[in-house]
Amino acid sequence: MNKIMAGMIASLFVAPVVMADVTIYGSARSVVQYDNIATPTGQGDFSHIRLADDNSRLGFKGTDKLDNGLNVSWMVENRIRFGSSSIDGTNNSSVGWGNRYDWIAVKGDFGQFRAGRFDDIIDDTCGDFYLGVANIEETSGTQFLEIRRYNARANNLLTYTSPSLNGFVVKAQYDFGSKDLTAGTNTSAYSTTAFYNSKLFDIGAGYKHVNDVFAGTGVNLTSTSTHHGDALNYYIAGANLKPISGLNLGLAWDHSEKSYASGANTIKQDGFALGALYTIGKLQVGLAAGLLKDTKGAAIDTDTGSKSINLGYQYMLSKQTSIIGGVSYVKNGANLVAGSNTVSNSVAGAKITSISTGIRTDF
Repeated sequence: MNKIMAGMIASLFVAPVVMADVTIYGSARSVVQYDNIATPTGQGDFSHIRLADDNSRLGFKGTDKLDNGLNVSWMVENRIRFGSSSIDGTNNSSVGWGNRYDWIAVKGDFGQFRAGRFDDIIDDTCGDFYLGVANIEETSGTQFLEIRRYNARANNLLTYTSPSLNGFVVKAQYDFGSKDLTAGTNTSAYSTTAFYNSKLFDIGAGYKHVNDVFAGTGVNLTSTSTHHGDALNYYIAGANLKPISGLNLGLAWDHSEKSYASGANTIKQDGFALGALYTIGKLQVGLAAGLLKDTKGAAIDTDTGSKSINLGYQYMLSKQTSIIGGVSYVKNGANLVAGSNTVSNSVAGAKITSISTGIRTDF
């Protein structure tokens, strides 16, 4: 009898796991990286070799098919570390459960609605319509310094993705943002993208508007800087050519306009990037360059941009494990506004060199 009771009790704990259809997945990525920063004054010079984490993660996800034919899916993904996150060898990222993604979605013939915390649709644009400019190895990757500058991983997103109509897809998104009672701001955003995918090419464009966000620097809804009446309008367009199997040639342009409630000049800035991503057998190589043009409308408009170039590679050792690495160089303008090109070390006038190589295994 005791054995029967023990079996019944154990089944109560086992059964939910079997029925839940939960997938556990992740990626462990660690590289040895050399970083060097040279500044005009020399006071911010920095040189360091570190063990760096290349955006490792651990996640849980699942799907459920409803009786009416709809599909419900969900994901909870967490950042884990196999090395440091900062150039000085320290970790300074957010911690806690679901610190990368936590969302739930409903999908049917009408498309998909997704709600929660995840990368916004501006972040999606690279994979959607200019894949040739994608990062391979992220710690040395520079491809997104000059384009896709105002993407965000926000907490309160609601996104609609249409079904593909002969390759044409539309996405629409609203970010409920946050309310700052002290500053009197009610930060929110809305955005939309549209793109077309075919066998030979991809093409698309997107727009984002952010309310009550302090427009003095390159901020998005993940920022704590808010100001009533300030706003950001952001535009992005790109294309991707696929002339032969395994080759993606990408080109992208973005444009930002920061307006101020104080009546100050609207500050405008353009960014460009082009790249090639080629996969042949077990090897994938990516080469990309970017240019952030000088601002227009600021108190100082000369030498306010940046330039970058990056080479990344990945060689598959098995279906799950690969060698990854990259080499990059960034040159900031002498009057670059911190945050304009999303470089974590966006010191004006700095020259940043990064070289890395390591291992990645997915499970």
